[in-house]
Amino acid sequence: MSPDEMRALLATTFEHNTFAYLPGPYHLLATFETFTAVGQSMGEGSIEKFFAAPGRLKVITRFRSHTMRAWYVDGKWQYSDDGFDGTIMTYLVDDFLLNPIPPPTGTARKDMQTSVRELQGTTMDCGAYQFFVNGPGRPVPPKEVYCVSRDTHDLVLRETQYFGIRYEEFAPFLGRSIPRYIYASQGPVVRCRIHVTQVDQQTLDDVALTPPADASPVSPAPNWISTSAQEDTPVHGVQAPWPAKYNGTYAQGVVSLRILISRTGTVKDIEVVSAPAPEFAASAMGAVSQWIYAPILRQGRPVETITTVYLTFAIRRP
Repeated sequence: MSPDEMRALLATTFEHNTFAYLPGPYHLLATFETFTAVGQSMGEGSIEKFFAAPGRLKVITRFRSHTMRAWYVDGKWQYSDDGFDGTIMTYLVDDFLLNPIPPPTGTARKDMQTSVRELQGTTMDCGAYQFFVNGPGRPVPPKEVYCVSRDTHDLVLRETQYFGIRYEEFAPFLGRSIPRYIYASQGPVVRCRIHVTQVDQQTLDDVALTPPADASPVSPAPNWISTSAQEDTPVHGVQAPWPAKYNGTYAQGVVSLRILISRTGTVKDIEVVSAPAPEFAASAMGAVSQWIYAPILRQGRPVETITTVYLTFAIRRP
């Protein structure tokens, strides 16, 4: 398959496997469980979405014992929560579930590479391209891969720089094909398991779709991208020690970490993106876990933030 044919296939798959552009109404309920990098459970939750019409919807996210609600009305988001306390993996569930593939403009890349793969008896046409580009001196991220089943034309595998994501057991809904089970893994470890338990055309009345008077325009969930260099700089930092295993060696490299900054400025969760060796990753995580940031404010309210930090381990000569 040529790159142009792959781009056309991904554009078709975007409309085939997502809720994009559906006029509604529709209702989605999915339960999920997230796990640590060594496979221990981090907690269970659910996402429930009521889409009444374009520009009018409600999303309820539950995790552990807390709930966050979001309303989209008249082109504006409004939020309420009861002290919602998520993790990086919690906030990625929405991406795995509702944004499995970028819109066609995101895949219209000149560097598209194509291949054919086999997965448990399924022949897949795959397209790979550089979705993210880091700044100078930063590690080059791996290409993202999207694989579509030749038999069903469903997206069955997505490989990002962080996870391998499987989509299984598709069911028809309003002319689309929606996966009922989604698994996100890092190597052999499952990090997130999602089960779409309901997809129907259930609706809410106008009262339920109207945010309360005390709803906030500021989301309690993290803002992923719009932080300044000053906000991304800790007010208290701890230097990562050189791993003892590599004393007297010429080892070096950059550790990349994705961190979740709490509303008070502490680092509450860390995920390793890349590292030259596990010992460097452990050293970096130990240091960064002690960093403190100034609380990040949006419209006067503290918010959680997810950002990426890089720690460089330079050559240590004997």
